[in-house]
Amino acid sequence: MGIGGIWTVLCCGAALCPVFAKEETMFFQKNERAVFLGDSITHDGTYLYDILLFEALRHPDSPLRVINAGFSGDSAGGALRRLRADVLGKNPDRVFILFGMNDVGRHLYTGKNDSAAWKGRAAALENYRKNMTALVDRFLAAGKAVVLITPTPFDEYSPMPDLNCPDANESGLTGCARVVRELAEARKIKVIDLHAELTVRLRKNPSGKFTRDRVHPLSPGHLAVAAVFVSSVGESPVVASVELNAEKGVCKTAKASVQNLKISPDELSFEYLPDALPFPVDEIYLAAETFYPVTRALNQEILRVTGLTKGEYKLIAAGKTLGTFTDTAFAGGVNLALLKTPSAERAEKYKTIVSQIAALERKLRGLALLRKNVLQDKNARNTAQEYAVLEDYLHTIQTKPWHRYYSGLVEQYKTDRPKEEEIKDMLETLYRHLYRKAEKLAYPLQIVRSGSINNPVSMEEPE
Repeated sequence: MGIGGIWTVLCCGAALCPVFAKEETMFFQKNERAVFLGDSITHDGTYLYDILLFEALRHPDSPLRVINAGFSGDSAGGALRRLRADVLGKNPDRVFILFGMNDVGRHLYTGKNDSAAWKGRAAALENYRKNMTALVDRFLAAGKAVVLITPTPFDEYSPMPDLNCPDANESGLTGCARVVRELAEARKIKVIDLHAELTVRLRKNPSGKFTRDRVHPLSPGHLAVAAVFVSSVGESPVVASVELNAEKGVCKTAKASVQNLKISPDELSFEYLPDALPFPVDEIYLAAETFYPVTRALNQEILRVTGLTKGEYKLIAAGKTLGTFTDTAFAGGVNLALLKTPSAERAEKYKTIVSQIAALERKLRGLALLRKNVLQDKNARNTAQEYAVLEDYLHTIQTKPWHRYYSGLVEQYKTDRPKEEEIKDMLETLYRHLYRKAEKLAYPLQIVRSGSINNPVSMEEPE
């Protein structure tokens, strides 16, 4: 029959617009301090800031603090020597451990498959087992909750110019992942299996777009890591959902509310208030989607409308047309999370704050890395002496492949060292601002049959 012939004005209360949301058990607890311990993949940290952004958007009333404890070039064994100051000293509620890429001995997979190579590979794997076990036991003895993460994969599948290490992933890191799963089972702790999930994706899509050098994920790769993470810890992909029957004038919602539902022959409109915000969609997101189903994992905000007369309809949010969809498309469900809604615009502001947090955290990680790897035990008593030690170190590694990386770190150290306390204060301010902005946002939605005369309802977002 389609939309009715006269205006139907409904104020959706409990009887007309019941909420069908399951009570969720959040993985992160309110005000949790979560330390991520790892190598350069964590030092870069893009995946953990993607996780922070997701949590801030999805659970705005439950502040989370993520703390980066990644060190470029580190291994599980190396991490054992920095636990007190770099991890336990930050008073974490929970520690996430991600190692393997530097433990597996990738150089053992570039030469002959002889007995010496196999012996070296076995020794590296056993050393990894020993060090990972020691890490877990140290944290458990300190009363800290621990979550293990299997290694991100080495891209041995793509036609990239970077040196390949055949079987470093299929054999080496697969073995490391097995060690992590076995350790998690033995200690009765949670494991997040990145390796198995992402290895399948690399095999299917050997495009070379997941990593920049077979080892380090690019930004879309980090987002895929974050998507696997949030799915593995049981986070719901549902931002919010609304189901409307245009013929009967009834609706049901999950994680959202609908007010002032109005139905006429050519238009349906209502005030929409989701409980959370969608994850921002940009070029990085779209690139990640080609590799891993990011939208299915973390970004479902479905508006489903049945009973519309056959034809095309404009979807308008706060006076702006989001797109044109058929009645069939509305019946199947339109994902608002992928459109430029007022919620999406608000989510971009959160992303900006998290990007600023990430930039400051990376500055602090650079300071920490040089202190641990270069300045420790050098008895430098002031910044001038620290700078001298760092310059001497650069001179000693002039012929090493990591000279360029450390040269950049030293220059950044000279910039950031005098402002370290200011950087820390800025971080605290940004975290407060991130969750202070966590307020719900209502806006009008209209579904207008194409060709109809309508007056789009606009809105002004409060500051």
